[in-house]
Amino acid sequence: MKLILFLILFSLSLLPLKTAQAQSEEHIWKRVTQTRSQQLMDSLKIDEANISAVVGYSIFTIEGYTSPEARIELSSSQANLGNQQTRADKNGFFRFNNIILPERPGELWLQATDNQGLTSSPVSIPQPPPGIERIEDILLPPTLAHSKGFFQKGSRSLAFGQTIPNSQVEVYLFESQDIPWFKKLLLVLPLPSKKAQAQEKISFPSLNKLTLKTSEDGYFSFDLPNQKNQFFRYYAGSIYQENYSPKSNTLSFRVLSFTEALYQQILLFASKITALIFGFSKDLIFWIFLEIVLLAILIKKYLAKKSQSLKYPNL
Repeated sequence: MKLILFLILFSLSLLPLKTAQAQSEEHIWKRVTQTRSQQLMDSLKIDEANISAVVGYSIFTIEGYTSPEARIELSSSQANLGNQQTRADKNGFFRFNNIILPERPGELWLQATDNQGLTSSPVSIPQPPPGIERIEDILLPPTLAHSKGFFQKGSRSLAFGQTIPNSQVEVYLFESQDIPWFKKLLLVLPLPSKKAQAQEKISFPSLNKLTLKTSEDGYFSFDLPNQKNQFFRYYAGSIYQENYSPKSNTLSFRVLSFTEALYQQILLFASKITALIFGFSKDLIFWIFLEIVLLAILIKKYLAKKSQSLKYPNL
């Protein structure tokens, strides 16, 4: 009996110890799980801050060739690419890296401005398909300009431009014959077929082609034809690694006969004289107006003084 009572008392004395140990273990578990949970939440917050994505957007690269050290601008028909610019290297190679491409950017437009400040015609690229990562080997057209747009037969006018170094340039010149007004009137009238065909032959432009080689800096130049008093149009395109660029801007010039050149000089002289006379006339009108105002003031003072002398003759 005493042994049973002793075992009961001993078991009761151990109960608080087990309870305290269980509470302590429970406290540790809660502390650990709470700490791990907090660490997990913190790590998720860090991941949220560092990892982001925009649905419907992709990143791509576009590269190609143009004149050395030219400034290239990239835009889109939907105006959703922002202001994208880059510079070509000394070989004319350019690249736009990591461009964010919207889901529907529309057409992509590329345009270059060379070292002379000449701007090429824009190149239009159809809307890229979804998931595209790179567009390469884009050839931008040459820049083109000339020193004179109107010049007399036999005199010189220089055309020049810039494109990819050590490339081939093809220039196409279209010669158009001028038709007098009465011949233009005949073209509208119902004429026999032979005469109509003859008139069409008169107005049909002839084509001339010129092949050039660019320098190490991408420059090229040539003399415009000056043997005929004609109206010409021309443009250029470059060939690099057997690939053809789009054509440049189309320019025009006029070769004048002696009479036409004299008429142009007379018109230029007349315009300068007119501008001079108009400027002088504006100044002349101002001074005449000023003199009229001063004369009116003097007359008013004179009349006032005279009327006062009539009222007070003894003064």
